[in-house]
Amino acid sequence: MGQRTFDIALGLNDTIEGNLLLLFRMDGIVVYRIMFVFAPGHDFHLPDKTIILLSAVQGVPDFNRVKLATRTCCDIQPAQMLMSALSALAEVAQISTILGLHESRQLFRESVRFAYGRFFEIYGEEIPGQGIFLIPVPYVEKPISTIEISHRKRTLRKRQFKAAAHHHVVEVLRGYLATQARGSSPR
Repeated sequence: MGQRTFDIALGLNDTIEGNLLLLFRMDGIVVYRIMFVFAPGHDFHLPDKTIILLSAVQGVPDFNRVKLATRTCCDIQPAQMLMSALSALAEVAQISTILGLHESRQLFRESVRFAYGRFFEIYGEEIPGQGIFLIPVPYVEKPISTIEISHRKRTLRKRQFKAAAHHHVVEVLRGYLATQARGSSPR
């Protein structure tokens, strides 16, 4: 976009075993990341065979970089771009539930600077008394009729941008999985 390049990458967290990362990068430098694991739904009293447990949403200390990435991407925060990518990953993996941990559930909550509760409210609802947000996939967005008239055009533009990113991630993941399936041999 313009003279900037953006990408979202999936990786392993090398400091916490089993955690996966989605990284939002601008010009090859990480701007934001989310950490998550796949978990059995029954561990959380859910009917889903597998869920995604989203444990961390972290930006880089260089807030000017975050602001520049946000402004360049139709005023969509990098964390929201990562949620769009996580939704695409869930779709490809046929997972219909994400759980997000409120800041009160974070181990190092004294140093948490991210408003997990306010962020996850956009996507789902808090399970009363648990400090966990239940986020259905696909995400349910507010009806456009509930958005102020003066903000609707901007909201629609942002939704289209996120939807395009979501669909691109779905295509890339499905293509990657199809390639892996063709290249693997039965054991």
